[in-house]
Amino acid sequence: MKVSIKKAFLISTILFILTLSGLFYHASNKIVEVQFLTFNDENQNLYSVCMEEVVLPFAGKYKIEGTNVTVFTAEGRFGKNFSTSIRAVGVAAVIKNKGKTTIILKPEIEFPLFYVVLVLIAGGGMTYAIRVFKLE
Repeated sequence: MKVSIKKAFLISTILFILTLSGLFYHASNKIVEVQFLTFNDENQNLYSVCMEEVVLPFAGKYKIEGTNVTVFTAEGRFGKNFSTSIRAVGVAAVIKNKGKTTIILKPEIEFPLFYVVLVLIAGGGMTYAIRVFKLE
């Protein structure tokens, strides 16, 4: 009986870590792409201001790739990187050239190493307590 409890706890800890890693890897690969199409005459010095509301896959930190881009969130205006606690943001761009312009919002995901270590320490402590107090 004591071997099965240890194995079950070890397997569940490994599955938890693998599931958490998979979720964070999948979330970090979701990029938001916004495309603006303008019809400016190249002979005139006119600019287009384009804006679109976007729903992000999740709240958190994002990196902005594009020229003359501003992202509006509930927390303020951002130009290169931003962090938001809500998923709805506004993307605005000032475009001079004619044609299609693409703005990319990439999430910046950090693996929660602290929580993984915490789970491993808790698992080790639980295994030690089961062995010492003979709770098998």
